[in-house]
Amino acid sequence: MYKRQPNAAAVEEPVNAMPNARAPTVPVKEGCPVKHNCLETFDRPVFAGRKNTPKMCANGRQQTGATGNPLYVKTLRESLEIKSEFLRKHHLSSDADPVEFADAFIPWHENPYNSKYFSMNQCTTNTNLKAQLSNAGAGGTNYKDFKPFTCKEIRQFLGLCVLSGLAPSPQMEMKFKPQTIDPVQGNDFVYRHMGTNTERRWRHFKCFFALQDPRKDVPDRKKQPLFKVHRVVNWINFMGQKVVMMGMHCSVDEQTIGFQGRHGNKMRITFEKVGDGFQADVICDSGFTYCVYFQNVPPPDKYINAGMSPIHSRVLWLFDHLEDKFHRVWMDNLCLSASFARASFNHPKKVMIAGVTRKGGRGLPVCILQDEEKKTKAEEEKVRGTVKAAVLNGDPLCPALVAVSVYDTKPVHFLSMICQEINWIQKERSVFNVDTNRMESMTFLQLNVNDSYNNDMGHVDVSDQLREVYKFNVWLRNYKWWWSIFQWGLGVLLVNSYVTYRKVMIADGKTTMSHYNFRKNIALNWIHSGEATIAERR
Repeated sequence: MYKRQPNAAAVEEPVNAMPNARAPTVPVKEGCPVKHNCLETFDRPVFAGRKNTPKMCANGRQQTGATGNPLYVKTLRESLEIKSEFLRKHHLSSDADPVEFADAFIPWHENPYNSKYFSMNQCTTNTNLKAQLSNAGAGGTNYKDFKPFTCKEIRQFLGLCVLSGLAPSPQMEMKFKPQTIDPVQGNDFVYRHMGTNTERRWRHFKCFFALQDPRKDVPDRKKQPLFKVHRVVNWINFMGQKVVMMGMHCSVDEQTIGFQGRHGNKMRITFEKVGDGFQADVICDSGFTYCVYFQNVPPPDKYINAGMSPIHSRVLWLFDHLEDKFHRVWMDNLCLSASFARASFNHPKKVMIAGVTRKGGRGLPVCILQDEEKKTKAEEEKVRGTVKAAVLNGDPLCPALVAVSVYDTKPVHFLSMICQEINWIQKERSVFNVDTNRMESMTFLQLNVNDSYNNDMGHVDVSDQLREVYKFNVWLRNYKWWWSIFQWGLGVLLVNSYVTYRKVMIADGKTTMSHYNFRKNIALNWIHSGEATIAERR
């Protein structure tokens, strides 16, 4: 890598009307390094993803062909797009109800694509088989009052789980009572539509609910550790390519699933609020979870045999599911290294990656490394805003890999195959002015590499936030490993349905429902005893 020299002309700090306004990289006293841009630019391949955009006339109307059909032109697909084939197959539009969007992702009856994938009807069959094999029911030895579940009952109990995420109760049984008996946690709607025997049926549901056919032999847990929930995980991966076309920028990160019980594959996780449990590497765009690979599943052999590490093998497997070339994928320091940037660009999808990087053993050149100053505050302020950059030249398999370090409150190091230039850009933010006692606008400088990371790394975080804010197990402890992963999977499917719903509504210029109201609509419809099927609703 060759160190890059800055432009001779300095970049001036923006002038603000607010007195004493300064960015974090600007110290109180004078003496910080002067900011410079880099003259060199880097040629990057154009993203191959395209979308159909209406061809418009000068008067603002869409052009039509000789047969009267509307005309479209291919344009760059910068953000996530919903596939029209998926919307047509499930009869979805801006006039559809939230429950119809949810049913496309969480099928009520037989799975419309393949019976091997997840559906409520399949869960009903497996649940009743498990109860039968456990000798439950009349004449049996366990739960003699058990009666086979109907698909609508399974749907109601899953609706209860969604409702519990919106209005958590210390125990689910509290929701089965009318408010006249329990005015705090009682729920008249649940009591009216699920009857007086709900508490007993809830116990049956918790005991016998199954996703996997109980008649099948248990496979080798080292080779297939997710055998009880593999239908749900495979369904999430299958639906990603069926539903959306990924935008130019997306991100790879891990999603964490909390688990309080014991299991051989349970991970010790100290850096996540969720706590110990399971982790999956995912690729997301705009909160839509496109594809997942669990870390306790053996990594794909084809990449391990090629000499890749387990984490890089899993990420390359995620790249296999992308449909277009030259995606820009952002990731954190767990994945990123110079060698992996090279491997990603030589993947059949020609993926270009970028993100923050650890200093040691990741291929960063020594000439850009910056050490954190821990002496005095004055010495620390002298290096604030220091930027060092280097570019890898002469490697056609990894063209123009950029390494950048910037000293903010501490040094941050980046590797990027995405950035086209290195310069300081003006950003504007509302801050509180202590002199006027109100919020005012302030302009400051930020390095463009840092700004791009802040804007494009959060796709997985958006998915996490949407899923966690209304998670089902706020007060419910999880002692079954597969139940924790199933709740995660159900949450992912609901978030994906909400992202799809918002995209469809925004495309038609309509007001979108809040995430809370979207889930409430689904929960109440699923619990409602007289719910119409999708066919009846249409």
